[in-house]
Amino acid sequence: MTPKQLLAIIALPVMLLCSQAAYAQNKTISGKVTDSKDGAPISGASVQPKGTKKGVTTGADGSFKISVEANVTKLVVSSVGYASQEIDISGKSEVSVSLTVTNTSLNEVVVVGYGSRKVKDATGSVAALTTKDFNKGVISTPEQLLQGRTPGVIVSPASGEPGAAATINIRGTASVRGSQEPLYIIDGVPVSSSDGMLSGSSGIEGSSTPKNPLIFLNPNDIESISILKDASATAIYGSRGANGVIIITTKSGKGKKGSFQFGASTSVSTVASRYDLLSPSAFLAAVKKANIDAGTSPADAAVAVKSVDKGYNTNWQDQIYRVGVNQNYNLGWGFAGKTTALRLSGSYDDQQGIIKNSSLKRMTGRMNLTQKFLDDKLKFDINATYSNIKNSYPPLTNNAGYQGSLIGAVIGFNPTAPIYNPDGSFYDPKDGNRNPAEMLAYFDDKDKTNRFLTSVSGSYTIISGLVYKATLGYDNSKTERISFADPRLSTNAFGGTVNVFGKDLGNQIEGNGRTTKQNLDLTTLLVEHTLTYDKTFKNGHVLNAVAGFSYQKTKTDYTGKVGWGLSSAVSKPTDVL
Repeated sequence: MTPKQLLAIIALPVMLLCSQAAYAQNKTISGKVTDSKDGAPISGASVQPKGTKKGVTTGADGSFKISVEANVTKLVVSSVGYASQEIDISGKSEVSVSLTVTNTSLNEVVVVGYGSRKVKDATGSVAALTTKDFNKGVISTPEQLLQGRTPGVIVSPASGEPGAAATINIRGTASVRGSQEPLYIIDGVPVSSSDGMLSGSSGIEGSSTPKNPLIFLNPNDIESISILKDASATAIYGSRGANGVIIITTKSGKGKKGSFQFGASTSVSTVASRYDLLSPSAFLAAVKKANIDAGTSPADAAVAVKSVDKGYNTNWQDQIYRVGVNQNYNLGWGFAGKTTALRLSGSYDDQQGIIKNSSLKRMTGRMNLTQKFLDDKLKFDINATYSNIKNSYPPLTNNAGYQGSLIGAVIGFNPTAPIYNPDGSFYDPKDGNRNPAEMLAYFDDKDKTNRFLTSVSGSYTIISGLVYKATLGYDNSKTERISFADPRLSTNAFGGTVNVFGKDLGNQIEGNGRTTKQNLDLTTLLVEHTLTYDKTFKNGHVLNAVAGFSYQKTKTDYTGKVGWGLSSAVSKPTDVL
């Protein structure tokens, strides 16, 4: 036997042994994390091997699967609002974890249905956030105050555009196809989960993502947010509370002498990561390769490249992206006397999106008044807010078709093409592809919304613990959206006509232009009567009973108009509409 053969015989078992040892270095642990109070799954909980910073998070159903080294014996499981736990995994491949709400939150007072409770006395699953718990920094919409601050509540922004809607899931996904939006209650008045605007409707082509339903509310006016999570907590709202209930209470007057508060902030936003698109040279090389792969000779492929190469180096992403500048101003004044409390506030927001032509401007005004009579037995509350919102939309849609909207045009357009022709008009290849710079210049899409929300309530203490309350709520939102497409847009890239009730209007954009005007008037009226008895006995037991009547009526009026045609031709770059 030669030395090489002997070495091979010795090396083979050693290699097999090393392979088995390497295989045994890791083990997989799976499990589920739930709430110890009601067994509901906890999504977004962190699961980490003890002593390391790497780990996984639980899914919507609370389940997880993690690969750890063989010598790991403990997992650390944690989630916002819950006490962390160390779980022994020695000799186990599957574990079940129940987390307990931290005791520090048990004495917090939360608004539940038509009253308030301490967390420890609530029969359902509830959570409360006040100003000390809210997220800090630049906050533009109310749901950003609670993002990542409450167990079992996942807030996922739909996009980065100003005023973008956020998906709020309470205790996981409640429906596969239906809406996931919870019911919002603002100072006792339920508001629609829709934004009350026309942001989700079609402009010139395609529909866009709806705006945030709480966009009209200034986050600086919010005193507390209570979240009702399970069926027992939301039952009083019926089917409307199937996805959970978020109750928002706004600030009231404080301080006997009265005080002013003023705040101002400025921030900037940029694109976190751009698309990795081909450079002009790489694009031309890809064109040549595609032709050769399709069976074209190298000589003919070179000719095809020359026809595609326009000789420019254009970064189309530079044509649509920008640094967005956001400004926010808040002014408030309030006082609280023995029988009277008043707070007045106003705000102005100007938010620029990272895509040109996208912006949001919002002005709000708010008044909260409380007046007591008859030794505080009789109390009146008036809460009112007014907001004026103006949105500007770039040509981004959810259903633009094969040609794509603005982002699709950026991804697909030739990087060797120029922005303009020598005469100053926008370059158009006449092959159906869209010039992104032309889209921004020749599409105009704006809306404006005026919204007024108020509630007037009166309560009277009949005897100690027994209170009658009547509430009148009114919510009105008026929106107008006007969209316009310039007649200089060619039919090659911007074809199509409007079809109304099966009739083709034959109104192509090129040479005619096209505009749509839409109006939405949404009105909600609420009338409620409640009788509440609340008593705490000497032994610590608490009795609460509520009887009530609620009537809510919603009326929606919508009109839409389309127009086209010009009294004088507009075709040159210098022509003005």
